[in-house]
Amino acid sequence: MRPTYFFGYRHTLWLVKFAIRTNNRKKDNRNYGHDGWNTTHKFKISTMNEHALLNIKNLITLWEKASSPFNGFFTDEQLSYVRIPNSDWPNRLWLKQQLDESALKEILEIINSSPISLSFSYWDDTESTRYKLIEYSGFEQKSAQIGMSMHLDQKFNQEQRLTFEQVYQPEQAKTWTDLYPESFKYNINPEILIKTCNQITYYTIYLDKTPIGTVLTMQTENAIGIHGLGIIPQMRKRGFAEETMAYILNKAIDNQLTYAYLQASELGKNIYLNMGFTVDFTMRNYIKQFSAI
Repeated sequence: MRPTYFFGYRHTLWLVKFAIRTNNRKKDNRNYGHDGWNTTHKFKISTMNEHALLNIKNLITLWEKASSPFNGFFTDEQLSYVRIPNSDWPNRLWLKQQLDESALKEILEIINSSPISLSFSYWDDTESTRYKLIEYSGFEQKSAQIGMSMHLDQKFNQEQRLTFEQVYQPEQAKTWTDLYPESFKYNINPEILIKTCNQITYYTIYLDKTPIGTVLTMQTENAIGIHGLGIIPQMRKRGFAEETMAYILNKAIDNQLTYAYLQASELGKNIYLNMGFTVDFTMRNYIKQFSAI
Protein backbone atom coordinates (compact mmCIF):
# COMPACT_ATOMS: atom_id res chain seq x y z
CA MET A 1 0.00 0.00 0.00
CA ARG A 2 1.56 3.28 -1.07
CA PRO A 3 1.44 6.37 1.15
CA THR A 4 -1.24 8.96 0.37
CA TYR A 5 -0.70 12.65 -0.18
CA PHE A 6 -3.42 13.63 2.28
CA PHE A 7 -1.87 13.93 5.71
CA GLY A 8 -3.68 13.31 8.95
CA TYR A 9 -1.89 15.90 11.02
CA ARG A 10 -2.44 19.65 11.04
CA HIS A 11 0.17 21.94 9.60
CA THR A 12 1.37 19.28 7.11
CA LEU A 13 -1.16 19.58 4.26
CA TRP A 14 0.92 22.55 3.12
CA LEU A 15 3.47 20.05 1.73
CA VAL A 16 1.05 18.90 -0.95
CA LYS A 17 -0.03 22.45 -1.70
CA PHE A 18 3.64 23.40 -1.98
CA ALA A 19 4.19 20.74 -4.66
CA ILE A 20 1.09 21.84 -6.58
CA ARG A 21 2.14 25.51 -6.48
CA THR A 22 5.61 24.52 -7.66
CA ASN A 23 4.29 22.62 -10.65
CA ASN A 24 1.97 25.50 -11.53
CA ARG A 25 4.86 27.96 -11.39
CA LYS A 26 6.86 25.88 -13.84
CA LYS A 27 4.04 26.34 -16.36
CA ASP A 28 3.81 30.09 -15.85
CA ASN A 29 5.96 31.77 -18.51
CA ARG A 30 5.33 35.22 -17.03
CA ASN A 31 7.68 34.41 -14.13
CA TYR A 32 9.48 31.17 -14.91
CA GLY A 33 11.17 29.71 -17.96
CA HIS A 34 10.30 26.32 -19.42
CA ASP A 35 13.29 24.74 -17.69
CA GLY A 36 11.96 25.61 -14.23
CA TRP A 37 14.35 28.47 -13.54
CA ASN A 38 13.15 31.77 -12.18
CA THR A 39 14.12 34.22 -14.92
CA THR A 40 14.59 37.11 -12.51
CA HIS A 41 16.76 35.51 -9.78
CA LYS A 42 17.99 32.40 -11.62
CA PHE A 43 16.97 29.94 -8.91
CA LYS A 44 15.92 26.46 -9.95
CA ILE A 45 12.47 25.62 -8.51
CA SER A 46 11.75 22.58 -6.31
CA THR A 47 10.17 19.44 -7.73
CA MET A 48 10.28 17.22 -4.64
CA ASN A 49 8.72 13.79 -4.95
CA GLU A 50 6.06 12.11 -2.84
CA HIS A 51 8.46 10.40 -0.47
CA ALA A 52 10.42 13.59 0.12
CA LEU A 53 7.19 15.23 1.28
CA LEU A 54 6.27 12.29 3.52
CA ASN A 55 9.79 12.23 4.96
CA ILE A 56 9.52 15.93 5.84
CA LYS A 57 6.11 15.31 7.35
CA ASN A 58 7.60 12.66 9.63
CA LEU A 59 10.35 15.03 10.72
CA ILE A 60 7.95 17.91 11.42
CA THR A 61 5.71 15.58 13.42
CA LEU A 62 8.72 14.62 15.54
CA TRP A 63 9.55 18.26 16.26
CA GLU A 64 5.95 19.09 17.12
CA LYS A 65 5.56 16.12 19.48
CA ALA A 66 8.88 16.84 21.19
CA SER A 67 7.92 20.46 21.88
CA SER A 68 4.24 19.95 22.73
CA PRO A 69 4.65 19.18 26.49
CA PHE A 70 6.60 22.43 26.85
CA ASN A 71 4.05 24.59 24.98
CA GLY A 72 6.89 25.19 22.56
CA PHE A 73 5.17 24.95 19.18
CA PHE A 74 4.24 28.17 17.34
CA THR A 75 2.78 28.63 13.87
CA ASP A 76 1.25 31.15 11.48
CA GLU A 77 0.32 31.07 7.80
CA GLN A 78 3.90 31.46 6.62
CA LEU A 79 6.07 29.43 9.01
CA SER A 80 6.28 27.35 12.16
CA TYR A 81 8.87 27.03 14.88
CA VAL A 82 9.61 25.08 18.04
CA ARG A 83 11.67 25.99 21.07
CA ILE A 84 12.37 24.25 24.38
CA PRO A 85 14.28 25.76 27.32
CA ASN A 86 17.58 24.21 28.41
CA SER A 87 17.91 22.19 25.22
CA ASP A 88 19.72 22.62 21.90
CA TRP A 89 17.09 20.51 20.09
CA PRO A 90 14.70 20.80 18.30
CA ASN A 91 14.76 24.66 18.48
CA ARG A 92 14.27 25.71 14.85
CA LEU A 93 12.01 27.36 12.27
CA TRP A 94 10.71 26.03 8.96
CA LEU A 95 8.58 27.42 6.16
CA LYS A 96 5.01 26.47 5.28
CA GLN A 97 5.00 28.66 2.18
CA GLN A 98 7.32 29.27 -0.75
CA LEU A 99 10.68 30.79 0.11
CA ASP A 100 10.80 34.54 -0.58
CA GLU A 101 12.19 37.74 0.91
CA SER A 102 9.08 38.35 3.01
CA ALA A 103 9.43 34.96 4.67
CA LEU A 104 13.12 35.51 5.35
CA LYS A 105 12.37 38.88 6.93
CA GLU A 106 9.88 37.28 9.33
CA ILE A 107 12.36 34.52 10.15
CA LEU A 108 15.02 37.07 11.05
CA GLU A 109 12.56 38.97 13.24
CA ILE A 110 11.65 35.80 15.16
CA ILE A 111 15.29 34.74 15.58
CA ASN A 112 16.27 38.21 16.81
CA SER A 113 13.45 38.33 19.36
CA SER A 114 13.64 34.74 20.60
CA PRO A 115 15.05 34.17 24.12
CA ILE A 116 16.22 30.75 22.87
CA SER A 117 18.65 30.32 19.99
CA LEU A 118 16.86 29.12 16.84
CA SER A 119 18.12 27.74 13.54
CA PHE A 120 16.27 27.75 10.22
CA SER A 121 15.79 24.45 8.36
CA TYR A 122 15.11 24.59 4.64
CA TRP A 123 14.51 21.56 2.40
CA ASP A 124 14.45 21.32 -1.35
CA ASP A 125 15.18 18.80 -4.08
CA THR A 126 18.83 18.06 -4.68
CA GLU A 127 18.95 20.06 -7.95
CA SER A 128 17.34 23.25 -6.67
CA THR A 129 19.48 26.34 -6.11
CA ARG A 130 16.81 28.41 -4.40
CA TYR A 131 18.63 28.03 -1.08
CA LYS A 132 21.08 30.67 -2.33
CA LEU A 133 18.46 33.31 -1.58
CA ILE A 134 18.87 32.40 2.11
CA GLU A 135 22.63 32.86 1.97
CA TYR A 136 22.23 36.20 0.18
CA SER A 137 19.93 37.34 3.01
CA GLY A 138 22.36 37.11 5.89
CA PHE A 139 22.25 33.45 6.95
CA GLU A 140 25.14 31.05 7.37
CA GLN A 141 24.77 27.32 6.69
CA LYS A 142 25.83 25.31 9.74
CA SER A 143 24.97 21.82 8.48
CA ALA A 144 23.25 19.87 5.72
CA GLN A 145 21.46 16.54 5.66
CA ILE A 146 20.25 14.28 2.88
CA GLY A 147 16.64 13.08 3.00
CA MET A 148 16.41 9.39 2.11
CA SER A 149 13.66 6.79 1.82
CA MET A 150 13.24 3.06 1.31
CA HIS A 151 10.38 0.66 0.65
CA LEU A 152 10.37 -2.14 3.25
CA ASP A 153 9.71 -5.41 1.46
CA GLN A 154 12.18 -7.87 3.00
CA LYS A 155 14.01 -8.31 6.29
CA PHE A 156 17.70 -7.59 6.80
CA ASN A 157 20.39 -9.88 8.11
CA GLN A 158 21.10 -8.79 11.68
CA GLU A 159 24.04 -9.63 13.88
CA GLN A 160 23.26 -10.23 17.54
CA ARG A 161 26.04 -8.29 19.24
CA LEU A 162 23.90 -5.40 20.44
CA THR A 163 20.92 -4.95 22.74
CA PHE A 164 18.46 -2.07 22.60
CA GLU A 165 16.94 -0.62 25.75
CA GLN A 166 13.82 1.49 25.28
CA VAL A 167 13.74 4.64 27.41
CA TYR A 168 10.92 5.00 29.95
CA GLN A 169 12.50 6.09 33.24
CA PRO A 170 14.43 9.24 34.26
CA GLU A 171 17.70 7.35 34.80
CA GLN A 172 17.37 5.83 31.31
CA ALA A 173 16.73 9.28 29.86
CA LYS A 174 19.89 10.59 31.56
CA THR A 175 22.00 7.78 30.09
CA TRP A 176 20.59 8.50 26.61
CA THR A 177 21.10 12.26 26.79
CA ASP A 178 24.61 11.89 28.25
CA LEU A 179 25.60 9.74 25.25
CA TYR A 180 23.93 11.83 22.55
CA PRO A 181 26.38 14.80 22.50
CA GLU A 182 29.31 12.45 21.95
CA SER A 183 27.92 11.78 18.47
CA PHE A 184 26.17 15.05 17.61
CA LYS A 185 27.93 17.78 19.62
CA TYR A 186 24.73 19.28 20.99
CA ASN A 187 22.52 18.59 23.99
CA ILE A 188 18.95 17.35 24.40
CA ASN A 189 17.07 18.04 27.61
CA PRO A 190 16.26 14.67 29.31
CA GLU A 191 12.84 16.07 30.21
CA ILE A 192 11.92 15.79 26.52
CA LEU A 193 12.43 12.03 26.65
CA ILE A 194 10.59 11.64 29.94
CA LYS A 195 7.57 13.61 28.73
CA THR A 196 7.34 12.16 25.20
CA CYS A 197 8.45 8.53 25.51
CA ASN A 198 4.84 7.41 24.98
CA GLN A 199 4.81 9.07 21.52
CA ILE A 200 8.45 8.94 20.43
CA THR A 201 10.49 5.74 20.81
CA TYR A 202 13.98 6.25 22.23
CA TYR A 203 16.57 3.44 22.41
CA THR A 204 19.95 3.30 24.12
CA ILE A 205 22.28 0.96 22.23
CA TYR A 206 24.35 -1.44 24.36
CA LEU A 207 27.35 -3.63 23.59
CA ASP A 208 27.34 -6.18 26.40
CA LYS A 209 26.47 -3.88 29.30
CA THR A 210 28.17 -0.77 27.96
CA PRO A 211 26.05 2.00 26.37
CA ILE A 212 27.58 2.95 23.01
CA GLY A 213 24.91 4.91 21.14
CA THR A 214 21.43 6.31 20.67
CA VAL A 215 18.58 6.18 18.18
CA LEU A 216 14.96 7.34 18.17
CA THR A 217 12.03 6.53 15.90
CA MET A 218 8.85 8.32 14.91
CA GLN A 219 5.95 6.50 13.24
CA THR A 220 3.61 8.34 10.88
CA GLU A 221 0.94 6.31 9.11
CA ASN A 222 2.64 3.31 7.47
CA ALA A 223 6.19 4.65 7.78
CA ILE A 224 8.98 4.70 10.33
CA GLY A 225 11.24 7.74 10.67
CA ILE A 226 14.73 6.99 12.02
CA HIS A 227 16.48 9.87 13.78
CA GLY A 228 19.35 10.55 16.15
CA LEU A 229 21.30 7.39 15.30
CA GLY A 230 24.75 7.93 16.73
CA ILE A 231 27.55 5.59 17.81
CA ILE A 232 30.18 7.07 20.14
CA PRO A 233 33.49 7.75 18.31
CA GLN A 234 35.57 5.00 19.92
CA MET A 235 33.03 2.35 18.81
CA ARG A 236 32.68 3.38 15.17
CA LYS A 237 33.69 1.44 12.03
CA ARG A 238 32.63 -1.86 13.58
CA GLY A 239 29.25 -2.16 11.86
CA PHE A 240 27.18 -1.11 14.88
CA ALA A 241 25.22 1.54 12.95
CA GLU A 242 24.29 -1.04 10.31
CA GLU A 243 23.26 -3.52 12.99
CA THR A 244 21.11 -0.88 14.66
CA MET A 245 19.47 -0.04 11.35
CA ALA A 246 18.73 -3.72 10.70
CA TYR A 247 17.10 -3.99 14.13
CA ILE A 248 14.91 -0.90 13.58
CA LEU A 249 13.92 -1.84 10.03
CA ASN A 250 13.12 -5.46 10.89
CA LYS A 251 11.00 -4.27 13.81
CA ALA A 252 9.15 -1.89 11.44
CA ILE A 253 8.49 -4.77 9.03
CA ASP A 254 7.19 -6.89 11.92
CA ASN A 255 4.78 -4.02 12.66
CA GLN A 256 3.64 -4.07 9.01
CA LEU A 257 5.13 -0.67 8.14
CA THR A 258 6.10 -0.32 4.50
CA TYR A 259 8.43 2.71 4.26
CA ALA A 260 11.42 4.06 6.16
CA TYR A 261 12.61 7.67 6.17
CA LEU A 262 15.71 9.38 7.53
CA GLN A 263 18.03 12.35 7.09
CA ALA A 264 21.69 11.40 6.71
CA SER A 265 24.89 13.34 6.98
CA GLU A 266 27.22 13.27 3.99
CA LEU A 267 29.53 11.09 6.08
CA GLY A 268 26.83 8.51 6.80
CA LYS A 269 25.05 8.57 3.43
CA ASN A 270 26.84 5.54 1.99
CA ILE A 271 25.73 3.31 4.87
CA TYR A 272 22.11 3.92 3.90
CA LEU A 273 22.68 3.74 0.15
CA ASN A 274 24.26 0.31 0.64
CA MET A 275 21.16 -0.79 2.57
CA GLY A 276 18.87 0.25 -0.30
CA PHE A 277 17.83 3.81 0.59
CA THR A 278 17.47 6.39 -2.17
CA VAL A 279 18.14 10.13 -2.05
CA ASP A 280 15.03 12.38 -2.16
CA PHE A 281 16.01 15.88 -1.03
CA THR A 282 18.52 18.06 0.79
CA MET A 283 17.87 19.85 4.08
CA ARG A 284 20.10 22.77 4.94
CA ASN A 285 20.23 24.23 8.45
CA TYR A 286 21.07 27.90 8.89
CA ILE A 287 21.97 30.29 11.63
CA LYS A 288 21.88 34.06 11.42
CA GLN A 289 25.13 35.76 10.59
CA PHE A 290 26.09 38.45 13.06
CA SER A 291 26.09 40.99 10.23
CA ALA A 292 22.50 40.20 9.18
CA ILE A 293 19.95 42.98 9.62
